[in-house]
Amino acid sequence: MNENCYSILNQVISFCTFIPNHDSNAKVFGFSEFLTSAALLIIVFTTADTRYKFRVATVSVDLQRRAFWCLLIVGTLTLLIDIWIAEKFRVLNLSIPSLKIVLEFPSGIVQGILGSVIFFTFLSWARYAFMQPPIFSKGNCKNYANKFIECISFGDKQELSIIAEEFERSIEPILSSTYTFNEFENRGKVNDSNQKYMAYKILQSLNNTRFTETIMKKSPQIAISFLTELKRQNRYDIPMHHFVYKLSREALSNSESKLFDEFRGLTLDKNQKKLVEGKHLEEYSLSSSLYGNYELVKALASKELSPFDIDYLERSKWTEKNWQIYVNAVQVFFQEYLRKTKGLENSLKLTEALTPAFRIVIRSTVNLSSIDGHKKFLLEDEYLKLKHVVYFAESCLDLKDSHIIDEDLKRKAHKILRENETKSDEKNVYLMIVNLIFSTITNASKLKSPGKATSDIYDLIRKHLLPRYRETFSKSDSTIRRLLYKKIYQEISQIKTKPNEKNMSLLGFCLNILYFQLETESKRGIKSKTEERLKYKGSPKINDLRAFDAFHEVVLRLTENNFLNIHNIDPVLANQAIYGQLSFDLNLKTIIYKPVSSNAKSKPIPKNILKVN
Repeated sequence: MNENCYSILNQVISFCTFIPNHDSNAKVFGFSEFLTSAALLIIVFTTADTRYKFRVATVSVDLQRRAFWCLLIVGTLTLLIDIWIAEKFRVLNLSIPSLKIVLEFPSGIVQGILGSVIFFTFLSWARYAFMQPPIFSKGNCKNYANKFIECISFGDKQELSIIAEEFERSIEPILSSTYTFNEFENRGKVNDSNQKYMAYKILQSLNNTRFTETIMKKSPQIAISFLTELKRQNRYDIPMHHFVYKLSREALSNSESKLFDEFRGLTLDKNQKKLVEGKHLEEYSLSSSLYGNYELVKALASKELSPFDIDYLERSKWTEKNWQIYVNAVQVFFQEYLRKTKGLENSLKLTEALTPAFRIVIRSTVNLSSIDGHKKFLLEDEYLKLKHVVYFAESCLDLKDSHIIDEDLKRKAHKILRENETKSDEKNVYLMIVNLIFSTITNASKLKSPGKATSDIYDLIRKHLLPRYRETFSKSDSTIRRLLYKKIYQEISQIKTKPNEKNMSLLGFCLNILYFQLETESKRGIKSKTEERLKYKGSPKINDLRAFDAFHEVVLRLTENNFLNIHNIDPVLANQAIYGQLSFDLNLKTIIYKPVSSNAKSKPIPKNILKVN
């Protein structure tokens, strides 16, 4: 062995070169092994699922760039070593006697080190792809934000579903670290790649219709997690409004959403009862997280993005089931609204969130006249929508006194009606409910064909919205009903000076649901006023009965005194009030009410006859 030795630094370090005698084919990690490892790494990465690519791309360090440089350096060295050994170039032996260190190049140890570099490169990928997936943090905020925005902007539905699941693990740090609106506007000259700015960008990018559709169809638990965390952190001044609004729109419009599952299997009556009692809602449910969060809905409404303000074109595609879910969602929020405000100062005006909700519920029955005269009306969407609205309106009458007790609110409601300030209807809880019931009755008055369909709809409204008395009474119930009587009378009393189709139709509706003979106190089974007051002490039942009787009487007197005059001037207009179970005998000057179930040849009973002057 031809060996040449040298020393430097006063023989502290010495090195020798010699020609090795070992077999040149003996190696630990050569170039062929390197090519196999590199090919395996490339195949694994290129065939990896979107999930693992996303995880690797959102690590705080650039694993792909690091892997490239590792492959380049290791590949170059292994190729050099293979050539060195094959050509039997002189081997370098370096030693430091004082430290007892001996290094030889090339050798099996050097090849083992190069092989371990490739091995640990693979392990680093596996760690972040499988064992320790990255979440949004200060170290990886820029990589995470850029990759996330890229994926939800250009990914297909399958990829969006995966990215949504990955997003769920980072909801808490994103919401906690983002700028508020004021902070973002006043941030000044700061590094736009910091964690707060990147979190803000991610929340802005959630305004993606395909992404929200994917979440509601395939991963609704992600929406619940987001809304629950939002409530826990109580951060509503961050850019989440468009995202939550689109979640609501998708939940209400898509029959496959979790919202439909939460209300599925409940009949109309049972459903309304449970909603009123508030027993069907779980804390970790979509309806509770989205519509049962008063502060969230109020924050959305402040940006003119109320979750109930659904576009008309979208609503035109809704079926009866969609409307059922919609009124249930409104009711969930309405209950929470009343629970939060407790009839104190901030309940004097409805929030901007509830106003569009009631407005849309009111408009849901505008096409009720399309089923006029239909025999199979029970299966018609318009009839089923009416039932949902009626049950919702009835539930509004079941408000507890602990919710709305403010006497000033009642006085303002009466004053508004007295002064005909209709523009203020949407600023008062009582008047909003009155407006809902009044509009439902007005739309029902467009049904004029005699028969079971019209009769059943009248019975539905009579039973639930205009009963003579209710089993349960509250101060709010009594106030709403008296306001309703006043509003109806204001409309129909215009027949004295300005009769038109609307007020005549409404008068006809009232005549259809009221008997023509007033009931006396003795017929009601009330022995004395004093006894009745003692029996219902603290209850408005007596006053409620009197309010109904007064309304009943004034409708009959208004008809008796004005109908014949209108008929003499314009018979066609007068006949707008004669429909359903009503008929008019001009010779006898009598309006006759004959129920559908009665024999056509039988004579009407006295309380079904109204003589007009």
